[in-house]
Amino acid sequence: MAMAHLGNDVDTSGCTSSGECSSEEDEKPIQLVHEMPLEIRSGFIQKVYSLLSVQLAVTLAIGVYMHINLSKHWIESHIWLCYVANVAAMVMLVCTMCCCPQVMRNFPSNYVFLFTFTVLISFVVGFVCTVYTGVSVLVAAATTSLVFFCLT
Repeated sequence: MAMAHLGNDVDTSGCTSSGECSSEEDEKPIQLVHEMPLEIRSGFIQKVYSLLSVQLAVTLAIGVYMHINLSKHWIESHIWLCYVANVAAMVMLVCTMCCCPQVMRNFPSNYVFLFTFTVLISFVVGFVCTVYTGVSVLVAAATTSLVFFCLT
């Protein structure tokens, strides 16, 4: 069972939602997810699925736009943009996780980080969508949606 503290006041790092970190003596013990009250678990799940829905909608919008409006010739001649977006997303992810993980725990920087990462990866998905046929892209989108809704 995964260990996580789902409360709003302290996360697993011991930092409050305002970014203040407590010392080890002041830290609350980490609780298991199944030990949390039902309303906290439900709120957490609702927030996660809301964020996932927004990410899928942004990816769908960028992918459809690129698939409809960009030709395969343009994509082939500008493939370097796909590589730049992919490398930028990975560098951003690794640097944030290794160098400044507090960015992922503080509002609003965590949402800015997530939105930037989503747009970069959606751009890469858009490049991939333009290379394949519409049917294969729809099958992949339907499979992703099916997995998303089955996990609900």
